[in-house]
Amino acid sequence: KDAGLAPEGTGSHRITITGASEPFADPDGFAWESTHS
Repeated sequence: KDAGLAPEGTGSHRITITGASEPFADPDGFAWESTHS
């Protein structure tokens, strides 16, 4: 996928992906956080 942005980026994108399970990183390297507190 090409979003038209440099992969290095500049600064935080402030995107959080959440799910019902424990925190993990998916095969693309995105970090998922648990929705349980």
